[in-house]
Amino acid sequence: MCERVTLEDSLLVVPGRVLFVDDQPDVRAAASRWLTREGYVVEGAGSAEEALELLAQWTPDVVCLDMQLPGMSGMAALARMLALYPGLRVMLMSGDDDRETAAAALRS
Repeated sequence: MCERVTLEDSLLVVPGRVLFVDDQPDVRAAASRWLTREGYVVEGAGSAEEALELLAQWTPDVVCLDMQLPGMSGMAALARMLALYPGLRVMLMSGDDDRETAAAALRS
């Protein structure tokens, strides 16, 4: 999350930390490059299990979580993350047009 602070009539943007979770290395790399250029500190994970390991060591401001992951699903990862880290901000991503999954994610 970006926090905006006004300082001497200018807008100073304080970057945040992002954990980007996607099993596609090219998507992860592109998002990491873009977010890094924007000033964010980015860690990437290729699976839910890897993301949970990173969360045990590093606290991001937001997790960008793909719903379609190998092994533990994005929905299972979301539930686990929120159980372990209440208040964690998670942005869900999916390339699929599955309204049931989206509705279930909103209820989480």
